[in-house]
Amino acid sequence: MAETKGKFRSEVNSSRKAIYQKNIKAQGLTIKTAKLYKDVLYGQKRKVMKASDNTRIDLDLAVNTYATVQISSDLLDVLKDSKQGFDVLMDLQVPDIVAFENTEMQRKFQELSMELSID
Repeated sequence: MAETKGKFRSEVNSSRKAIYQKNIKAQGLTIKTAKLYKDVLYGQKRKVMKASDNTRIDLDLAVNTYATVQISSDLLDVLKDSKQGFDVLMDLQVPDIVAFENTEMQRKFQELSMELSID
């Protein structure tokens, strides 16, 4: 635009001067449009940065939620295993106590007792 303004000032021909004048006006509009678009782009950049920040926060929340669910699942597994172990333990039965009736040993004990008392 500075170059066009310089040529406008140095031009003596009125028809060329008019064209340079239109070019300066068009270049001004182009610069104004570029500045507006720059503002739009900066606004979009701020929105993208905010969305990115929110996405990071949401990701942190999702990771925390996953860890919470994983811990709960692990605890549930431990509880199930514990219950199974307890059920197995409760199913174990002490065998019935049977009276000791070894008649042969009883006879030998009596024989020995007799021999000892004789002496």
